[in-house]
Amino acid sequence: MSYFFLKPLLLLAILMAGINANAAVIHSHSGLTNPTLEGFTLVNPGNVTVGPVVNDMGFDAWGMDHSSGGTSFYQSGGLSVGDKALIASQGWTLSLRARVVNDSSFIHNVFATLDTGTRRFDLTLSLNSSGDTTAHLIETVVSAQNTPGQTYSLTGSGSQYHLFQLQFDPISQTADLFIDGIERISNYDGHTDFVSNRGLFWGAANGSQGNFNLVTLESGQTVSLAAVPEPSTLTLLGFGAVGMVGAAIRRRRQNVH
Repeated sequence: MSYFFLKPLLLLAILMAGINANAAVIHSHSGLTNPTLEGFTLVNPGNVTVGPVVNDMGFDAWGMDHSSGGTSFYQSGGLSVGDKALIASQGWTLSLRARVVNDSSFIHNVFATLDTGTRRFDLTLSLNSSGDTTAHLIETVVSAQNTPGQTYSLTGSGSQYHLFQLQFDPISQTADLFIDGIERISNYDGHTDFVSNRGLFWGAANGSQGNFNLVTLESGQTVSLAAVPEPSTLTLLGFGAVGMVGAAIRRRRQNVH
């Protein structure tokens, strides 16, 4: 196929790739690395045992085994003026790849939170009565107790690793939750309880144990959707591509005549 016919598709691909061209990693934890070497501070270290976990279900991770009540977590510290400006214009993506090894009866067990100084966005994980991972988006925090809003259970998943991503749209001022690249919860607007610009913080609470392979805050909307779209989506994409090529052919014929 000639470049002439490919040009519309190439332009579309370039446009889509350019959407997140300026995305930047603000804070990040990965694999076996001690988070204190990545710029995080461990808060309430006396209540938790931490350390590297090698090849846990195929993933290297940093483990947090919480021994009692309360909460222990790694905190990045407040967002800078530049970071705030960046996410205000581009939005942000909070990514968490982790698994709940065990938990208590509380909702706030294994978690990752973004505190921007004006709003908080809390993603927490627990195991339901069937032992399957459940994601919760917290609506309020009263006396350190979380009230979950929307939830999604990964039925049949057990206690496995999954990639949870909150993607914030600066236009709608809401975030959508993607799990393994599939949108599961929409239009989460966070809350304003206990807001103090603590930036990104993540950890374990209330006697739970979690293993963290990845915790990242990036500017921009960087979620990679699941590789195989639904048949209806494939059809729409096909029609769109055909339409673009057809329009290009018509323009060429008009130019020739």
